[in-house]
Amino acid sequence: MTGSVPDTPGARGAIEGLPANETRLSGEMIAKDALRYTPAGIPILDARLMHRCELTQAGHRRLVEFDIALSFAGPLAQCANALPLGQRIGVTGFLATRRRHSKSLVLNVTRFELLSAASADPASHEPKSN
Repeated sequence: MTGSVPDTPGARGAIEGLPANETRLSGEMIAKDALRYTPAGIPILDARLMHRCELTQAGHRRLVEFDIALSFAGPLAQCANALPLGQRIGVTGFLATRRRHSKSLVLNVTRFELLSAASADPASHEPKSN
């Protein structure tokens, strides 16, 4: 049996135009490793994000809480390395396995922004195109 998206306003438009593997989450940075560099000299920062929200699924409220591995690369890694633990951020990226034959998923961050209750205008961080 296959499921389908109901033909209601906004139901189909929610994913149209997005890559098949784009994920957006917000939460609190709860851990980060030391900044490291690849043999090619690219900075890499591995971190963890704690996400908490309340959603409705099939008409029932559901509390969702999890933490997920993040990987920042290039200039984003250097920016993220300066963040204190506990900083609220919003991240956009893609899911991939940590290593070639691993089953463990990591959210590879392509953009992030600082979030705070006091600021209505988050500071955005994305790599610069050459």
